[in-house]
Amino acid sequence: IYFSNLTDRILYFYNKVDLLTLIFSHRNIWSLEAMNIFLNNYSLWDMLFGSGELWIGLMENQKMVEIDLIDFLMSYGIVGVVLSYGFFIYLFVELLHNRLNPYRTYLIFGLLMLIGLSLTSGHILNSGVAGAFIGILLSLTHYRKVGNC
Repeated sequence: IYFSNLTDRILYFYNKVDLLTLIFSHRNIWSLEAMNIFLNNYSLWDMLFGSGELWIGLMENQKMVEIDLIDFLMSYGIVGVVLSYGFFIYLFVELLHNRLNPYRTYLIFGLLMLIGLSLTSGHILNSGVAGAFIGILLSLTHYRKVGNC
């Protein structure tokens, strides 16, 4: 760590910006900009169903926020956010009531970690690399141990 100048870099950015901006790598500032665009530039139709990728052109640096919730809200609207995150909430509630799943504790932890990562960083839920592992996690939520198998 000493030879990589990591501490100097962290101290430099800590002195330049606040702690939250340092932790989120400016994503919190981009999310505020995106929310201003959402509230001021979007029509009711756009708020409900999103504008696709057109909103990126309205951003100052013309880039995504890289927080899944904000990116989904801007691209797919409120309906898209409710559908995507509602599905994970549904699986979470289903796991709480599924006493026959022997992996229940691990799956609850995995779902909470997946949602937590998605709320703090981008390209998690629509990641091609993580997609197979997310699919395995989601498929195991329906596993039930029956009898003495």
